[in-house]
Amino acid sequence: MKALKIAITGVESTGKSTLTVLLATHFQSLHLTEFARLYLPKLQRPYGRMDVLRIGQQQIMRQETMDALIAGMVTRHEAAKVCKPFFFDTELTVIKIWYETKYQKALPEYLERAYQLQDFDLYILPYPDLEWETDNLREHQSLETRLQLFAQYEAELQRLERPYCIIRGTGEARNEQAIEIIRELCL
Repeated sequence: MKALKIAITGVESTGKSTLTVLLATHFQSLHLTEFARLYLPKLQRPYGRMDVLRIGQQQIMRQETMDALIAGMVTRHEAAKVCKPFFFDTELTVIKIWYETKYQKALPEYLERAYQLQDFDLYILPYPDLEWETDNLREHQSLETRLQLFAQYEAELQRLERPYCIIRGTGEARNEQAIEIIRELCL
């Protein structure tokens, strides 16, 4: 079995979580949800710098657990000539840009190292062309700010020479674009 690890990354309110679930359902696969969406609602206070770092640490641990699960599945199905994509709703690029933008500080060395070493077969970067959806966890409603952040994401992916694609548009067309990209990877 050929396993593909695919990260859905980028600016808030671009449909990353929805797309992750849709792709996992379409390809009858597993996905890892964004840890910040599990962590932040439980806080009884505004989040701070240490919370973002904690989210990053948990993201690493959860990605490693998912990697082990994928490796086990590949070992059990080695002879199968099938391509199986696995999906990650955000990854450490989100933590890096969030932390460095919000706190104007470099990511601590241990997180930067993990960020540099993370290994995905593809990063899907949704363009911020969806309408803004209000959410208690979102902070950047301005399209101008979201476009600036998008440029940071793309620059990071290029700087590290990560394989990525940008998806654009709305509704089914956007979803089909992502599905087709993954199908092509499996050929």
